[in-house]
Amino acid sequence: MRFATSFEHRDFFSKNGYIEFEGLITLDECALLLSKEPGRDLWRKDVLVKRISLRPQFGEIASVLSHKKTLRIGFDQLLDPKNPILLADSCLKPTIGLLIILTGEKAGSGIFFNPESPMPAAEHAFLIIYSDTKTIYHLNKKDPHTHALKKLGYVFGDLVKSDTHPFIHA
Repeated sequence: MRFATSFEHRDFFSKNGYIEFEGLITLDECALLLSKEPGRDLWRKDVLVKRISLRPQFGEIASVLSHKKTLRIGFDQLLDPKNPILLADSCLKPTIGLLIILTGEKAGSGIFFNPESPMPAAEHAFLIIYSDTKTIYHLNKKDPHTHALKKLGYVFGDLVKSDTHPFIHA
């Protein structure tokens, strides 16, 4: 499915720091995500989740809204309602986020948001963070996942690489 962004979409996002699109994923995909344990970087562990997280259409919309020609995946995270995430606490600087609603009337809808704006609230949601091409892995003691990238061979100060954080839109 292809999504087009109009000038009105870009203008709304620029003024408000977020925009919602209906029907970004199917109800079956919502159920698939809800069947997983909450956590980060699920796309690395599950091919079906990977198809959602690395969906080119999402990257295209994120690129247009953020005015960045090239974006890479920073991380994805199935949110645990008991443990909310603060993007300011991430060890990778986000460029733009996508929060996909998994339950309720808006299940399957997604909210693209500026990470400097408050993250939209949702009890059951899947978060995809897109980062810039030159994202640096840095120490952030508030990020419970700050040492996870060490398992992939990173040390603080490294630029993230395409083999571990592929380009979504280039």
